[in-house]
Amino acid sequence: MDAKERFNRFAKLISNQRNIHQDSQIEIYFNPSFEELKINELCIYRNGQKIDKHLSSSIKVLQRELEFESHILSGNQSAVILVDDVRIGDIIIYSYIIKGSHPATKTIFSPPALITLMFPSSATIFE
Repeated sequence: MDAKERFNRFAKLISNQRNIHQDSQIEIYFNPSFEELKINELCIYRNGQKIDKHLSSSIKVLQRELEFESHILSGNQSAVILVDDVRIGDIIIYSYIIKGSHPATKTIFSPPALITLMFPSSATIFE
């Protein structure tokens, strides 16, 4: 059976100086013990021009144990991307794929089944 893949694409409009630092930081959570992260797109649209940010941005993978105080170690990590040279009016576009799923959910949980229950089969969910 093939591993599940989840595609995500986001756009952030940088609207003011106050949040520029926070908005230029992207954080993607995953668990490398059963998931693989692939960043497909990382760019800025500025004045109608696309600027590729794959090579100029800083990307670090950090260990994130959010429930450490409760003595629960999940192995989760986050890819933290610091997009450089971000200005007011820029639109940051990024997309990624997370491939894999937790081994315990392989036979009992299926996101497409939930989508089927929530939306009629004729609905267009993804483009």
